[in-house]
Amino acid sequence: MSILEKLESYLKSEHVEIRRKAVTALGEIKSENGVDYLLSALHDGDSIVRGTAIFSLGEIASDRAVEPLFPFLQAKDANIRSGTAVALGKIGSLKSEDALIRALNDPDAHVRSCVAAALAKIGSEKSEKLLIRILREAEDPDSRRKAITALKEVRSERVRQAVLSALNDADESVRNCAAVAVGEMGIQAAEDRLLSLLKTESPDTQISVIFALGEIRSEKAVAAIIPFLRTPHRELSQQAASSLGRIHTPEAIAELIAVLESGNLEIKWSLIEALGETHSEEAISHLVHFVKDRDQDIRWGVAKSLGMIPSKLSLAPLKDLMKDRQADVRSMAAVSLGHLGFHEAIETLVQALKDQDPKVSDSAALALAEMGEQATLNRLRDLLPTLDAALSETVEHTIREIQSRLQR
Repeated sequence: MSILEKLESYLKSEHVEIRRKAVTALGEIKSENGVDYLLSALHDGDSIVRGTAIFSLGEIASDRAVEPLFPFLQAKDANIRSGTAVALGKIGSLKSEDALIRALNDPDAHVRSCVAAALAKIGSEKSEKLLIRILREAEDPDSRRKAITALKEVRSERVRQAVLSALNDADESVRNCAAVAVGEMGIQAAEDRLLSLLKTESPDTQISVIFALGEIRSEKAVAAIIPFLRTPHRELSQQAASSLGRIHTPEAIAELIAVLESGNLEIKWSLIEALGETHSEEAISHLVHFVKDRDQDIRWGVAKSLGMIPSKLSLAPLKDLMKDRQADVRSMAAVSLGHLGFHEAIETLVQALKDQDPKVSDSAALALAEMGEQATLNRLRDLLPTLDAALSETVEHTIREIQSRLQR
């Protein structure tokens, strides 16, 4: 009996838990041959079985499931309706477009959001124009926000212009949503409008605006963002640090360093992360000050940020962090040494293979594999005879990974 035949028999079980597990497994297998079984499960007496069957049909993404799913867009249960919309979006068939368009009138806001996202995934010109019309003409702000959320997955020029125009919406919550979207879509033309909004909006929207300016790497915005590093509003100052790190002009880097050195404890972690984002060697000497910080999260952040700066000056502090008392910090330091890829780190990582915490030894093994150097391969081969069985298995796997990389 095949796996599918076994699952079919489980779908006929009197025990609902067995039927639930069967429809879940069919979705995980993602076989076209399982579609008929799942279509039958749509009529199961248990709502969880029906809902999971809908989800699994979306995972398989078979065109055969499209029309049988349509009735579930009118189900009494809003969770079933939203799940159906998601599944139809994953399948992405034009055949479902009209049914989804009708479902945009669903009384439930979450369902409408899922429907809009599904239409955006289908990506036809008809769906695109409809969502743009909703963005421009819908009376309630919620519908306009949902349209933006769906449209940001579409990157046509027509959509970019519509989302850009939404920065002028009469409702601030829509402008907030549009700011996030223009940042994620990388719409450079939004720069001047975003700078204007930064002066007038509430803190919540200012956070989104600063995010967008960082995403589009607006050097023009640096002077406007810098004051927000020192605002008492924590989320605003954190976002300012993040965006300045992404823009990373000399002025932005200097301000991040100045605020970090001033002892601003509220956003210390954000400043350390932002300095890593700058990829600037200048930041290393300032990050080193926090290698022995009392806060484990700060030390972890330093380990991560040093790995983002491609300089051998990062090696010494990362090697120090490999001796940290906390395994999470040592693990992150190993990951960073792997990212940097300098051969001077090989011996430190080899020794970390013997770390008592498996997360550290696993990270060291992955780091060595990522480096993929012949010197690493030679060192591991020399080490192999001295290891116990468990560690030998890890090292042998790492050796195979490196050999595979060297052969590419």
